[in-house]
Amino acid sequence: MTESSGQRHGSVSIGEALAAIRAEVANSRLGEAFSSIGAVQLGLQPNALELTFRLVVETHADSPRFVVTDGRTPGAHTLKVTLGPPPPAPRAGDHVEAVATPPVPPPPGPDATTVDGPHAEVIKLYEDLLADHDRMLGPLHRTTLDAAANLAGALCDAGQLEEAVNLYERVLLDNENTFGAQDGGTLLVRSALARVYRDAQRFDEAIAQYRRAAADYETGFGGDHPNTLSAQHNLAFAYYKAGQLDDSILLFDKVLADSTRVSGPDNESTLITLLGLSGALRAAGRLEEAITYDEHILAVRTRTLGPEHEDTLLAAINLGDDRAAIGRHDEALGILEETLAGAERALGPHSLAAQSARTSLAFGYDQVGRIAEAIGMYTLIVSDREYHYGHDHLNTLVACANLASVCTTAQRYDDAIALYSRVVAGRERQLGSGHTLTITAREGLAFAKAAALRRFPGGGPVTHR
Repeated sequence: MTESSGQRHGSVSIGEALAAIRAEVANSRLGEAFSSIGAVQLGLQPNALELTFRLVVETHADSPRFVVTDGRTPGAHTLKVTLGPPPPAPRAGDHVEAVATPPVPPPPGPDATTVDGPHAEVIKLYEDLLADHDRMLGPLHRTTLDAAANLAGALCDAGQLEEAVNLYERVLLDNENTFGAQDGGTLLVRSALARVYRDAQRFDEAIAQYRRAAADYETGFGGDHPNTLSAQHNLAFAYYKAGQLDDSILLFDKVLADSTRVSGPDNESTLITLLGLSGALRAAGRLEEAITYDEHILAVRTRTLGPEHEDTLLAAINLGDDRAAIGRHDEALGILEETLAGAERALGPHSLAAQSARTSLAFGYDQVGRIAEAIGMYTLIVSDREYHYGHDHLNTLVACANLASVCTTAQRYDDAIALYSRVVAGRERQLGSGHTLTITAREGLAFAKAAALRRFPGGGPVTHR
C-alpha cells in the first residue's frame, strides 16, 4: 500500500473511533438494539458491547498501523469484537488464587467428533475452495464470499449451527458493505442466516432477518416479484415456527392472494403457500379449514403430478395428520400406512416421503396406545436420520428423543435413559445447556430416571416431530 501523510477518505484511527463509541454509549439508552458511528457499527446489550470494524493496514512513518474505514475501501477486512464488563475487584480479605493464562484457542470450527464422514469431506472441500479463492481473488471478491456462504451451508447441513451462524453473519456483513443491502447475493445470505436462526429456535433473530429480507426484496424487485413473495412466505413460516399464529395466518393469507393473482391457483408456489397456511390453521385449532385446503392440495397434485409423485405423497401425509387431529385415528392410520407403502414402492425406503410417513405413523401409533409399533417405527426413523444427517445432527436427536419418550411409556427405562443422555449431550454441545430443546431433553431424562427408581408406570414426555 502506498504511503500517505493524510487520512484516507472515510477512515479514522481506532482511537478516534473508540472516542466516538464512548460518546455514543453515553448518549444511548441501555439495551438499544443497534446504532451506527461512521464506519463503526455498535450493538448495545445489557452487559456487553458488540463492535464491528472494517480495518485496513496503512504504512505510517515506515511502520504499519490499523485504521478503521468504511465499506467503500477496497481490501478492508471485517472484525467483530464483544466487550464485556471487567470482573469485580476483589474485596479486602478475599483470597485470590493465581491462575495461569490459558493459551489462545484456535479459531472456532466444526468439532471433528460430531461431524460424520460425508459431511466432514464436504466441509473440507469448501474450506479448501474458500482458502484458494481468498488467496487468488481477495476476501471481498464475490466468488470468495459465495464460497464462504457455501461453507456455512455445509456446516448447517452437518448440524454445526453455531459455526454456520458465525460464518453467515460475517459473510452477510461483507456482502452488504461491498455490494449493498439489495444485492442478490446479500439477500440470499440474509435468508440463509435467517433459516439457520430458525432451525436453532432463535426465533426473534430469524424473524428480524426475514423481515429485513422481505423489505429489501420488495424494494429491489417489487411487491409482486416471485422472490418477494417467497421472502414473505418464509417470514410467515417463521411466525408459525415461533408460535405467532395470528401473524402467520394473516401473512400467509396475503401471500396466497398475491400468488394466486400473479401465478394462478395451481402454481406450485401458490400450493406451497397454501400448504403453509393449512399448517398454521391446524396449529391454531382451525381444523376444518386446514382439511379443506389439504384436500384441495392433494387433488391438484394428484391431477398434475400423479399419485406416486413425492409432492403428492407428502400432501397425503398432511391429510392423514388432519384426520388424526380431529380424532379419526383409524382413518388417519389407514391413509398413512397406504402412503408409506406407496412411497417405499415408488421412491425407496429412504425417500423424504417415506421418512415423513414413518414419523406421522409413529406419532399416530403412540396416540392410540400401539406402543410396540410406535417403538419399532421410531427405531427405523432414528436409523433413517443417522443415515441421512449423521449420528449427532439435531434432526437425529429429535428422533432419539421421541424414541426415548415411548420407551419410557413402555417402562423400558434403560433404553430411555441411554437415549435421553445422548440427546442431552448432543444438544448441550450444539445449542448450549440453557437452550429450550436442551432443557426439554433434561426434563425427559429426569422423568425416566425417576420412573426407573420408583418403577412408576408413567406416560413420559410428549413426543415432537
